[in-house]
Amino acid sequence: METIMKMLKDRYEKDKDIQELTQYIAGEGTNKEKEEVFYIGSKGLDQEHDKAAKQIIKMQRALKKNNGRRMYHMIISFNTSTKNLLKVKAVSKAVAKVIYEEGYLVYYGIHTSTDNLHIHFAIDSVNYLSGKKCHKSRSEFMSFRNKVLDCSCSVLASRNFLGSDEYSAWN
Repeated sequence: METIMKMLKDRYEKDKDIQELTQYIAGEGTNKEKEEVFYIGSKGLDQEHDKAAKQIIKMQRALKKNNGRRMYHMIISFNTSTKNLLKVKAVSKAVAKVIYEEGYLVYYGIHTSTDNLHIHFAIDSVNYLSGKKCHKSRSEFMSFRNKVLDCSCSVLASRNFLGSDEYSAWN
């Protein structure tokens, strides 16, 4: 199963950009009639897109880190043969945990509107542990990328992929 991770180059420099990104991930953006969202989640943020965006904006202002790149938009896309939404949900939660444990707030959603299931992640550029902006060198980014892809592939390959909340729903 091929899994692709892509980091978009957009900088999301304005409050409006952050709001539009979380809106899009939640399937409530300008293309909402075309977007199909299976699941929305977050680590460190509210699950409602407008509240999550406001939390990010408020924290960045408080830390005086509300200029330049303010968000990262990462997409994990799966091979067309990957159809198991519960596995993709488990991947989304595991990857969000990796991002959060590195010190970044994250808002994410699983989109089903294309042949490839894919997860959009909005990642705050300010580390909530240090208060510093994310500035990764190419080698640090590649290490992060490999960590994310390893996590994704590990969950996809696992037979025991259900988290405790999903497992209890099946019993």
